[in-house]
Order: sequence, then C-alpha cells, then structure tokens
Amino acid sequence: MKAYKALDAYNFFVSGWVNTVFTKKVAESNSVVVTARVYHLQRTRTTPLSTWLLADVSGEVILGHCDCMAGLCEACSHIAALLVAVEAGYRMRDSVTCTGEKGQWIMPSYVKEIPYMPVSDMDLTSANKLRKQLEEPDGSKQRAEKKRPQIEVTTASERDNFFKEIFNYGKSAILSLTPPYNSSFIFHEEQVFVDSKNRDSLRFLCWPNEDLTKEMKEYPMVTHLFGATSSPSVANFYLRKTAQSYQEDFYKEVIETVNRNMYVDDMMKSTSTTGKAISLASQLRTLLEKGGFRLTKWYRKDREVMGTIPKSERAKSVANLELEGLPTESALGLKWNIEEDKFVKEVMEKMLQRVSQKPVTR
Repeated sequence: MKAYKALDAYNFFVSGWVNTVFTKKVAESNSVVVTARVYHLQRTRTTPLSTWLLADVSGEVILGHCDCMAGLCEACSHIAALLVAVEAGYRMRDSVTCTGEKGQWIMPSYVKEIPYMPVSDMDLTSANKLRKQLEEPDGSKQRAEKKRPQIEVTTASERDNFFKEIFNYGKSAILSLTPPYNSSFIFHEEQVFVDSKNRDSLRFLCWPNEDLTKEMKEYPMVTHLFGATSSPSVANFYLRKTAQSYQEDFYKEVIETVNRNMYVDDMMKSTSTTGKAISLASQLRTLLEKGGFRLTKWYRKDREVMGTIPKSERAKSVANLELEGLPTESALGLKWNIEEDKFVKEVMEKMLQRVSQKPVTR
C-alpha cells in the first residue's frame, strides 16, 4: 500500500491516535483480521474511525477498510497507521522492559562490587564532609568516633506489660500477630460458619503456599468474610439467631435490643436510668459472647455506666473517663455530642470559607 510509506501514518501512531487493536483468526483459513479505533488528525473529539484489515498469516495484506472517504478505496493513512502499530508490536514482542529486569545500582567505574553490611556499619558521611576531611592537614583534627547509645533488650515480662497496655486502649495492628491477643481479630467458625452446599458462592483463586511458580488452585471459604455483598444480611441473621437461641436465659428487653436496635455491627439504645443501662450493657455482652460476638467501642454520656465496661472495650476517645468533656462521635451516619447528649451538624471549614467569600446560590 502506497499510504504505508506516508509520514502521516507514522505521526498517527506516535501521537497515540491508534487505540484498541484486536486480532481474530478467520475460521478454516490462514487469514487474520486486525481491527483498531483510529482518531481523526484534526477532529480528536469526534467518534474514532473503525479501521480494519485482512492479512495472511505470512504477513501479506489482502485488503483494508476504513470509515473515512479515502478508506472506502482501501488505501488511507488510518489503515497505514494500523500497519505501523502492528509492525511496532511485532518488534517489541520479544523485548524486555525496564520493569522486567532486576534493579541495579549504577556504580562508579572503579567500584567492582558493593559488599553487604549492616546499616550500623555503613559510613553515610556526605561527600562534602569527606572532601573537607581530606583537605585538612594531618593531625589538625581527629575524626570523632561516633558514640552510639546502648539499647537494652527488653525482657519477656516488659513486653507482656507493653502489649497489655496497648490492648487496653483498643485493637492495634501489632496485636493481630501477637498471641493470645490475635484471637480477638479472628472470627470463629461457630460464629459465621458457611454451609458446605453454599461454599461455592465464596470461592477464590490462590497460589499454594504463596508460591507463584505453582499452578493456581481454587479454594472455597469455610467462614463468612468481611466486605462481601452478603455480609450485612449475614451479620443481621446471625445476631438474630443468637438472640433467638438464648431468649429463655435473658430478659425480654435484652432480646428486643438485639432484634430492633442493631444495624449490622452498630447498636444504639437509650435507657431511663443508670441502673438499667449497666444491667443491659452487661447482659448484652454476655448474650452476644455466647454466639461468638464481642461488643466493643462502647461510649455513653453517663460515666458511671462507662466505668463498668472494661477499658479495652470502650471507644478510644472515651477510654480515659477523666476528660473534662466527652467528645463528638459518629453514630449511624450522624454526629452525636456525647457530653450534651444531642445530635449536631458539623460544617467543614472549606465550606465556611466559600460561603464567606461568595454567597450560596443553590
């Protein structure tokens, strides 16, 4: 094709106007169809042209077509640009990108090898400082030896006390790897067990033992997981099932609280007296523990009620009850001022600045 040698075709390709290149082998023949979407040179916002060509597996172009006027005669710059893209793809097929090779340091010519050593033994002195040291006369200054502080290794009891202190203030990421605290991060099978006939709906692909050289295998989930579309309904079902299973052992108000005052993993409940609140909180924790659930992040205006709840199960903002004023927390999408016991609206500072500079028109 004469248009293949034209400079316009090359410009189309290097400018990025050739997109969505696909190939399809024609059944029962040695021909291949190559399609692409090519943009106009002067009209980039219009619908791209549908350009395709038919070629033999040997590389001989049989025919071509494009939506433009010249393409109706089977010869235009758009078809030629598609040919340039195909040739570029063939040349780049066996090449290796920079991300496909191992990273290497660019070493000076006189350095043949960089030995491995601990960071503490590395000399990280800047080049300017090294030059000044070389320029100084011998004996004028002696390089001061670095004095590194001696850090004592902690004992087992000190580490246990440290982890207990962290656990009292809430869940921390380091505790998920530290037994026995990591058990609070794990759902037990009896809590959200998946029936064997329904496990195929919760399947995933994974490499055995995280070995990428092995073939991927398909695994079904034995327990329900977070983030699935079914998670909210499954959580509500298990909570209600727990309340139904132990309704004979608890007061009616405790069972109704689980059935009517919980939304997925959040609960909002008000009582008329402090004594009722203390009793209700204690029984709710006991009931849900029987089903494998643990109620945490408690907060309430009454400090006497909060004092009966373990520090590790309170919200972080109210872990310390000696605060002068309790903070504002989120509750089911609303802002609740715990100290004043009322819902409030918070306006962002950016919005206030915009309103002060320009009045709201909508």
